[in-house]
Amino acid sequence: MLGPMSISRRDLLVFGAGIGAALPLIGNLPTARADGDGDGGGGNDGGGDGNSYGTEAARRLAAFATALQCSRLPELPLITGDNSVNGGIRFDDELAVVTSVSKWTLQRAARVGDIEHRMNPGVLPMFTIGGMISGDTNPQTKPFIHFDAALQFLIQVCGLPRESLSFTTSDVASQTFCGVVAEPGEPCIPPSLVTYGIAPTSITYRPHAEAQAAGDGSGWFFDPRNHVGVPTVSIEFTRGGLTLELGEVAAFGFALGMERVQWAMSGAIPTWNQVLPAALARIRAEARRAHVQLPAGYGQFVWLGP
Repeated sequence: MLGPMSISRRDLLVFGAGIGAALPLIGNLPTARADGDGDGGGGNDGGGDGNSYGTEAARRLAAFATALQCSRLPELPLITGDNSVNGGIRFDDELAVVTSVSKWTLQRAARVGDIEHRMNPGVLPMFTIGGMISGDTNPQTKPFIHFDAALQFLIQVCGLPRESLSFTTSDVASQTFCGVVAEPGEPCIPPSLVTYGIAPTSITYRPHAEAQAAGDGSGWFFDPRNHVGVPTVSIEFTRGGLTLELGEVAAFGFALGMERVQWAMSGAIPTWNQVLPAALARIRAEARRAHVQLPAGYGQFVWLGP
């Protein structure tokens, strides 16, 4: 059970029985190509950087999603063609547009807004989003499925100690993941945390208005591409005195930064300056292959980079 309500037979087949099969499959999954294998233009044309399957965390996500009978959504190019949003560079994955089908993805992204935070640990000029979305169309069970799947992946598949995980949401957003009707504004404890033996004290509740104003995924995620916001719970991990956000869970799916999950597993994470040359090379290679101009955001990374 993923929560205090019944799960359909279809849910059990897709995100139930499959979870139990995920662990043995991980060790048997062949090593994938380091530069990806989809429409993201990985290849070896100067744009490949190894992010797509370059970490054990990404490889384990691929095995986990495959065991859950999810099909892969091909990676999209970094260059979007719309300079009005994030300087024409891909801001996020596209899983939110998928409905009624279980999908997963490994999608490179780069955010112009991260430039000013480039000295902070874990902030990279290009990073890999590992995301999953269920084909479940029941709004009552869907949040449980994704929260449970995210915790299953991090704790059982990646081996992260549950006591090092923490969560941030808003008093209002927490109700999305609780399956109960609480008093308006009343924070509640998602049952998935109880399932995995995670202490209620690991959750931080922020005022909903504050979460909406920030739009950073800790209670509320605002997507600048369509100007739509959704309630979320962010997942953080603490190692060696450093706490980093690993990703977020929303009602329609979950998304994790693969480089940060790899850090949680191993303690190693690249720096901004180490990744920047590969990020710039990938954008240039994409522009060359597609015969398009470099996006406006490219110049911001060049001049405001290291």
